[in-house]
Amino acid sequence: MSPARWPSRVPLFAYRAVNARGRVLRGRLEARDLTDVTRALRAAGLHPLGLVSVPPAREGGMRRLARRRRVPLRELEHLCLHLERALDAGVPLLEALADARSVTVNAALAAVLDALAQDVGRGHALSEALARQEARLDPVMAPLIRAGEESGHLTQAFQTLGAHLAWRDDLKRRLGKAVRYPLLVLSVLAGVLFFLTGAVLPDLSTFLAGLGDGPPVQTRALLATSQAMGQLGPWIALGFALAGLGLTVGRRLSPEIAYRIDALLLHLPLIGPLIRRLALARFAHGVALLFQAGVALPQCLAIGRGVLGNRCLAEALDTAAAAVSAGHPLSEALRLSGQFPPLVWRMVRVGEDGGDLAGALEHVGRYHDRDATESSERLVALSEPLLLLVAGGLMAWIVWAVLLPVYDALSGVSL
Repeated sequence: MSPARWPSRVPLFAYRAVNARGRVLRGRLEARDLTDVTRALRAAGLHPLGLVSVPPAREGGMRRLARRRRVPLRELEHLCLHLERALDAGVPLLEALADARSVTVNAALAAVLDALAQDVGRGHALSEALARQEARLDPVMAPLIRAGEESGHLTQAFQTLGAHLAWRDDLKRRLGKAVRYPLLVLSVLAGVLFFLTGAVLPDLSTFLAGLGDGPPVQTRALLATSQAMGQLGPWIALGFALAGLGLTVGRRLSPEIAYRIDALLLHLPLIGPLIRRLALARFAHGVALLFQAGVALPQCLAIGRGVLGNRCLAEALDTAAAAVSAGHPLSEALRLSGQFPPLVWRMVRVGEDGGDLAGALEHVGRYHDRDATESSERLVALSEPLLLLVAGGLMAWIVWAVLLPVYDALSGVSL
């Protein structure tokens, strides 16, 4: 049964309070009145200095939108580090949350911390409060913290969670760095092409058309391309934009469309294998982390579904989870799903036979992490010379079609 949501009409109060060490903290709490806010702050060991009611219309539309977004992985990593150190030093949880809220500049994280402080102040466990914010957080956060609460090792749970978030953020940054240069070159190339065909060549078309007996074939082809780009270019760009918007909306509204798009992505040359490796790395790393923390395997698989990022692989994992619930080993369940490579379920089988399933899954995650990084680097290494060849070919075509006819015409003029 999902936890009940607190009514959105509960008043919101901004507070300024001082802790036992004399540090001034700022934050927000939802409560019925100022008395409830004061009582909650004093229960957390804070002495209120100032309380202000925050009206619902105080935030602008852009600010509200920013607060609803997912929290960046780097911000979550810093939060885990802060809470780990605070709890290890004996700071009460609510005070640690208020301290983190007072220094954060990220609107989405600030909204999450406000909600966490509100729920924890009302007596709810931190894992339950995190579960209510699951849409804006990493999927493994709530179950991993719940395991830490049940085992009495909450500080260690934050340390493990911080390492996991750091790994995910590092993987994301490495892949972003790998594709940034090709995208930049492609953007510059497209901009130069549109500028030449849309602005420069139309001004030269009259001059080139009057050369001698008429422009040569390559010049006529270039002028025809320029004219087509000028007439059809905006419509082509609009068509691509509408198609992208339609696919994005359809993917969100229709599970069937999302499944077909994700299945198509997995079968694209070069891109598909990279998407699969990234998804498997995230899945194996997350499930290994949860299983090692004591979370039951069926629940690990249900949570691992959220980190795959691909509907086709997620439905295959649902099939595997059903097989595990029916009593099959995980390796056999992954094999029967049809979407996990033989290397994955063979490594898992070795871990099952040796009694170290978490270690086997961690090995799968490291392998696909390294494989995805190497694949992205190979893709970049292949795309760079290809883009240079395309750019060089376009420049050579323009020189051949424009400058050479002009040179031939001028060389035939007698002085």
